[in-house]
Amino acid sequence: MSNEQKLMVFIDGQNLLYGCVEFAREKKPGHEFRYREEDLLKLLLGLKTNRKLIQTRFYTSFSKQNRQRYEKQRKKLDFLEFQLKWIVDRKEAFTYPYYCPKCRHASKEIQLECPSCGLKLVTTENKGVDVSLATDLLLYGLVGPNQGGYDVAVLVSGDRDFAPVIKKLNERRPEAIVEVAQFSKSISNELRNTARAVYPLEDHADKFGSWFARPHPSTSHKT
Repeated sequence: MSNEQKLMVFIDGQNLLYGCVEFAREKKPGHEFRYREEDLLKLLLGLKTNRKLIQTRFYTSFSKQNRQRYEKQRKKLDFLEFQLKWIVDRKEAFTYPYYCPKCRHASKEIQLECPSCGLKLVTTENKGVDVSLATDLLLYGLVGPNQGGYDVAVLVSGDRDFAPVIKKLNERRPEAIVEVAQFSKSISNELRNTARAVYPLEDHADKFGSWFARPHPSTSHKT
């Protein structure tokens, strides 16, 4: 009888993207850090031995406001779902107008930063994605490996909203293990204090991502 622990990976796509942005902002200003999905999963699988991956689940939102960006994201998600065989939970995000108080640029698209002056803005979050991930994390943890659940889950997110879920799971089924992998600056204290282990992604960045020079806002909008 195998004594391997059954592993599930839960990836909060939007939170991971934010982590990459913050990591690049601090580590290499003027550049983007882009992760490679296959290499990220390979890294997560190698964190500890005696584990068998049974499922990888990717959660994200999308917006059809920018058609070109939507098509690019759709192709990426199709690749994850049909080529890598990940379970992809995709939900359409609602966009709201925003206004940059620094340079008075206005738009209706979700932005990580103002495309005109570069000021970081508070973005609209799709709580439907968080709810789906939290529900699955709790459900598969409670049922256990003999009923399609997991022994160990690696949560790729730093969102504090998942801390109560892990706490409840620790109370109801303490043998279920939830670990967190994310860039350190993006991990909330609440999540850090409830996870069984925390893996700072910056320690392994060269193994799953690459650097790209970021175009200047004034040149990226030229036609």
